[in-house]
Amino acid sequence: MSNAREAREAIAESGWPDLYAIEFVDLRKEQGWYRKLRAMCMGDQTVIFHGGCYSEWLVTGGFRNPEGIAFYRAHPESVEHLCAILNDPEGELGGGCLEALRQIRERIPLDIFGIDFDVDDAGQVVLFEATPGMVIQHPRARKPPDLWLPMEPFERVHAAFHHLVARRISERATKPGDRGEEATEGSPSDEHRSANHSWPPVLRPVRSIGDYGGSNLARRAMTPRKVIIALVLLLFALIRLFTSLAGSWH
Repeated sequence: MSNAREAREAIAESGWPDLYAIEFVDLRKEQGWYRKLRAMCMGDQTVIFHGGCYSEWLVTGGFRNPEGIAFYRAHPESVEHLCAILNDPEGELGGGCLEALRQIRERIPLDIFGIDFDVDDAGQVVLFEATPGMVIQHPRARKPPDLWLPMEPFERVHAAFHHLVARRISERATKPGDRGEEATEGSPSDEHRSANHSWPPVLRPVRSIGDYGGSNLARRAMTPRKVIIALVLLLFALIRLFTSLAGSWH
């Protein structure tokens, strides 16, 4: 579509009941292609770990589809350009870009989310999307070796994730009244929390051994802390499995 009339006709033909439109920002580079960069926010860290270039404004999946692979091989300088950014984002994009990403991270109240963006010729960050459903692409999985991107930013994202989870577990474990600690005077015990909060069934703590007629089952019952630790260990195991599978793809 090149004008308002064509846009109106396309909207009428689509049959969409709702439509959201934003202003198109032409970020075509002087080399003739478009670029999209991706950063991952993990706790208090922001890592630019992936990117892409393409001849059209919709830059996605180019490292895996035939059209994208053909583009990168016809423009090897685009791959070198992305590698330079991922290896030295501040040097290539400027400190203002990293500061803008930091401010985005601070204004979104989530532990983990991704940011798709680019930087215009004036050094301003243009935000495409910020979402907790962002895919963390492996820089080499399912890609030809001549199109591999640096591993170090991807490894930093993994390290930041492990650090965040460990910190959250530590914070949860040191709260007064948790299992394994003696509740101090005035701190909420499991019995108090069970009586005054709506616990999900799988996380609801056992209130007293007497509830089970004095059986040892109560002592071995799953408390919220044990369930969280078990889930985190399972998550770590899945991450290791997916990482090994990703490594085997190339």
